[in-house]
Amino acid sequence: MLGGGAAGPDRSGPLRAIRDDGRVGAYVGRVADSMRCCKPGCGGPVAARLTYDHAGATAWVDDPGGDGGWSLCAGHADRLRLPKGWTLVDRRTPRPARALLAS
Repeated sequence: MLGGGAAGPDRSGPLRAIRDDGRVGAYVGRVADSMRCCKPGCGGPVAARLTYDHAGATAWVDDPGGDGGWSLCAGHADRLRLPKGWTLVDRRTPRPARALLAS
């Protein structure tokens, strides 16, 4: 039951498009969320994973997958800015350069 009832909205199952207030459309469940950029308003496909060590002031950008971290699209991963004094280690597999088309 999507609209809820006496017991509230039905949130069973891995994919539901139900907001906290019971209306449809705010999010799609855990599986779809894990394949989208975590930046608010983006929702682009995941291209990288960000992890960090706050005490060590170091952040790592890796290929997607693995446990933990934050999922980022290619644009957000490429434009990532860290606080002053932090070190960024980009461990992603290099992408092949696009072939130049002859005119």
